[in-house]
Amino acid sequence: MEKFCSKCGKELVNGKCECCDKGKTRFSKNGIINRPRLKEAAKEKLNGNMWNIWQALLVVMAISSLFGFFGGLVEGAKIEIYNNVYYNVIDAIYGFISIPLTAGVSYYVLNIVRDKSFDISDLFKFYKERMWTNILLYILISIFTALWGLLFLIPGIIAGLSYSMSTFIFIDGEDTDAMAIIKKSKDLMYGYKWDYFVFQLSFIGWALLCLFIFPIIYVLPYYYVAETMYYEELKAIKESWCL
Repeated sequence: MEKFCSKCGKELVNGKCECCDKGKTRFSKNGIINRPRLKEAAKEKLNGNMWNIWQALLVVMAISSLFGFFGGLVEGAKIEIYNNVYYNVIDAIYGFISIPLTAGVSYYVLNIVRDKSFDISDLFKFYKERMWTNILLYILISIFTALWGLLFLIPGIIAGLSYSMSTFIFIDGEDTDAMAIIKKSKDLMYGYKWDYFVFQLSFIGWALLCLFIFPIIYVLPYYYVAETMYYEELKAIKESWCL
């Protein structure tokens, strides 16, 4: 029996390396994520949590509908000269306030996935904590993705995949530097952009079912949980590597 870890050289304890085994993952082997198994686990996690997640989604939808209602009033007023200006202002305001709200939803679902306590007030957590970092992060990602997209469609998609874990990294840490968060996302996604792309494609069938309205009641919470669990698995994989 080997006495030392072949990766980091540390002495094995009961045949295991405390460094390399501490981040042992649930849904992967040799760094390859078992997507079907992960998605099945997401369905299991959804049992008993469907309404919990929908409470958060309904709050977001209510806020969105409220701004849509004001936008409709402006449009219905038929103020031809200023109509577009007012509508754009309302749209910009909603875009501004929805950024921390989106992060709040991810934080809320992440707590559910981790079996931690959660509350509907979690949705508004990032209006008082690191809000400007959150907004700057969103702006930078939008700019970088658009710039890469100017080169061609494929570079834009690759850039979007590289930045895809930024929100999770933001809500999961204490970083106040948006660029550092983006770099961490790129590091986390290194070697997994194609895998994550295929993971996203696996929901196309579910998305088509949602054209019939009713399936969205199940699909939307399922997607949120599965995506969150993908982040958890990817993070565990990278933490299990001896660097």
